[in-house]
This record gives sequence, structure tokens and C-alpha cells, in this order.
Amino acid sequence: MSNFGFLQDSFPNLAETAEGAERLVYVHPQAALMCARQSLESLVFWLYQYDKKLSQPYDASLHTLLGQADFKALVPTYVWDKMDVIRMAGNQAVHGKSFNKIKSEEAPTYIRHLFLIYTWFERNYGSPTKDRSQPSLFNPALIAKARDSEQVQASQEQLQQQAKTLEQQFKAKYDALRVQEQQLLELSASLEEREKLLATIDADLAQKRQQVEQAKLANSGVPDLTDYKESETRKLKIDLMLKEAGWDFGSNIKIEVPVTGMPSAAGVGAVDYVLYDADGLPLAVVEAKRTSVDPANGQQQAKLYADCLTGRPVYSVD
Repeated sequence: MSNFGFLQDSFPNLAETAEGAERLVYVHPQAALMCARQSLESLVFWLYQYDKKLSQPYDASLHTLLGQADFKALVPTYVWDKMDVIRMAGNQAVHGKSFNKIKSEEAPTYIRHLFLIYTWFERNYGSPTKDRSQPSLFNPALIAKARDSEQVQASQEQLQQQAKTLEQQFKAKYDALRVQEQQLLELSASLEEREKLLATIDADLAQKRQQVEQAKLANSGVPDLTDYKESETRKLKIDLMLKEAGWDFGSNIKIEVPVTGMPSAAGVGAVDYVLYDADGLPLAVVEAKRTSVDPANGQQQAKLYADCLTGRPVYSVD
């Protein structure tokens, strides 16, 4: 049993990559995050290949593919942010200073967000005949527990090599259509044969894209009641961005820092993140409250928190 079993009927290859990440959660958390990133790459490549609203850029890196304007227009922000979280977490698992510091109890959180990414994907691109009237729920009990004898001790160098191999495999898939077309051109004996072969390739791809578009249209009428954990995604993303910038949660960052002097009845509050300088003095405030309704509200609250500390700079994140 797996949380990703719902992908098996329509998307078995994607299911395999996601289930592979899930199986490693308690065996080796770092490898699980790396495989989650690879699974995301496979999903993004699928979208670029079969959704006619997307145009493949020359650069096949995941960062570039996620950042394309047409891709960000296609994918809802609450899903795109999860994709970026998986990308950053996978990178840090292999290359970051936190290697071998990721705890097995942390990894299920990222796998749950991978599950929610695939939930959105399957609800939009899966078979229209499937019943999706109920919200999709992640079940942590389906993640296999590792026995002591199964614990894997992989070095950072080994995981980096695995990541490099996966990147190469992804790029090979990305270039497959172009290479295939070129080979067919070279093998064709005449211009007429070339045109027929290319027409067949184009027709097959066009047919698949049309089927995908029809599935999307049919599925669009079904309400999605799934809780996509947007607030949790924001926190994960901020944590990862701060780590990427070199901040250390064990030394120069504190979370939920209590402050007094707030203009409220209780006069107290809690700052989401406080960044400290080398002398241990507050350097900046990062406020992660949702500001989609009115960004000014979040900025004002962050300013009040900063004033209660030392009047340091404010950073408001939505």
C-alpha cells in the first residue's frame, strides 16, 4: 500500500517515482528528499510534454522549468509553492550543510506535500470517470517503517552522484523527442518519407495533448475539497530559503519569539522569525502571516514587532 497508489492506473511511471521516495522516508530521509525532487522533475517534464499551454525552454533544469511564466500561470500558487519546496529540499538534502541532519520524522512532511502536488495533478489530468467528490487525504501510516537492519548509511558523495545520474536521466527524457526527430530525418531515404514520419510523430503528440485537454476540461467542473496546507507550505518555504541564505536555526534564528509593548489589550505578541547578528542582537524580523487579502496588514504587524524589539528592519513574506 502507498499514498501514491491513486496514480497507478493512469500514471504508473510517475507513481513509481513517488512511491520510491515514500519507501525511503525512514530508511534514509536524505535519499527520500532527493527522490522526491526527481519525482517532481518527472511530473514537470510530463506537463511540458503534454499540456499544450506550455512551451519547453532550451534549458531543462528544474529551476528554469518551474520559473517559466506560462508554467506559473498554469499551476496554482498553492501548488507551485509546494513544487519549489520539494526542489529546494531535494537540493539541500544532497548539497546543503544540513546533510545527515534531516530527521526521519521531518521527511514525511515533504512526502505529504509531494502527495498534495500529485493530488492536484491527478484531479486535473486524470481520468474524468473517476469519482473525486471527496477530499484527498494523506495517510502517514502507509509509510513503511524501517527495521534496524535496513538502515542505510550513504555518504554525501554517493548521494550527490545519484543526484547527478538522475539529472542526466531527466535531461535525456527532455531531449528525447528532439533526438528522435533528428534520427528519423537522418534515416529517412526521401523527403516524402521524412515528412510522413514527422507527421506521424506530430499527430501522436497532438492526439495525446488533445486527450489531456479534454480530461482537464471535464475535471474542471468537480470541486476540489482537499486541504492543501498552504500555511505549512509557507513555513517550509521560508525555512528553506533562510537555510539557503546561510542562516542557522541552531544559532542565529529564533522562531515564535515573544514580545511586549504591542498596541493590543494583552500587549503581547509572538514574532514568526527573528534573525540575530554575531553579537546576539536582533537584526531583522521575518513575518510569515498570510497577506493575500491585504499585504499592508502583514507589513504593519511586522513593523510593530520590529519596533517592540529594537526598531530593526522588517521582512514580510506572503
